[in-house]
Amino acid sequence: VRGFGKVWRSYPDVRNGLGWASSEESGSTANLQLFDRGQMVYLPQRGEIIIMSFDPGNISGTWRAVPGSA
Repeated sequence: VRGFGKVWRSYPDVRNGLGWASSEESGSTANLQLFDRGQMVYLPQRGEIIIMSFDPGNISGTWRAVPGSA
């Protein structure tokens, strides 16, 4: 619907990693805030903030979801 299906069909690694959908694709808005060595994404429809932090080489990192609002 919004392009995800094309990525899923075009890249076997994505398709194999995710498997089949359990519900229809849906879209929404999000706010993004970049900071030194990471970023935060506010998802208002879920009432969550996803915090992603990267190591200095941006090779790996961690993430977590916390309840919150912008």
